[in-house]
Parts: sequence; structure tokens; C-alpha cells
Amino acid sequence: MSTSSTSTTDPVSGHNDIKSKGVHVKLDRLTHFNFRMKLWNHGVSMQDAFEEFARQVGAGNTAATAIVERTMRENVKKELALVGLERKFDEPKSKKSKYSVNELSNDTLYDMISENDESKERDR
Repeated sequence: MSTSSTSTTDPVSGHNDIKSKGVHVKLDRLTHFNFRMKLWNHGVSMQDAFEEFARQVGAGNTAATAIVERTMRENVKKELALVGLERKFDEPKSKKSKYSVNELSNDTLYDMISENDESKERDR
């Protein structure tokens, strides 16, 4: 994702004091097509949709924040699967695992990955 910054004119006051940040987002073709069609059916531009979503996330909107948190969990699951720690976060903590979903932090993830690396070294 790339960004650029420009100064724009405030449509209400006419002042050139609103700073905007340009963002380039890469979407796969099917996602782009489906998203664009849904927005087109409602007469909304992609720019307006992304800006409104960003505004809602920044304002702490519960539904928008839930989307961000769900995306984060999916990304963490993918990363853990890459290092062989494929335990499902949605399941209750098993007796074998000393980690719960609520305990996940950068340090916890680092510890989990380190433990996995150490066990791989021992298995060699």
C-alpha cells in the first residue's frame, strides 16, 4: 500500500487547510469487481466508501472496529499456520496450550514462534 499527501480545499469554508492522504490499495480482481458493483448499486464511490470506513474505525465505531479485529485474527491465524502453530483461536484453550486468545500479544506470539522453532531444532 502506498500513500501520498495533498492539500485540498474545504468545500464548506473554501480554505486550503484540509490535508488529505492518498492511499493505494491492491485488491484481487473478484473482490474489486464485487465491491465496486455493490457500491455502484447504492450510488457510492470507492473513495467515499473507504473514507467513511476509515472515519468509522477512527471514531471507534463498534461494527467497523469488529471488521478490523476479525481481519487481524485472520492474519494472525495465517501467520501461525506458516510456522506450524495452527491452533484455532475460536476454540477453548486446550490442556496442551498455555495460551488463551485474550493473552495474545506481540510477546506471546514471539514466545509461541520461538517454542515452535526450538521444538523443530530438537526434532532434527
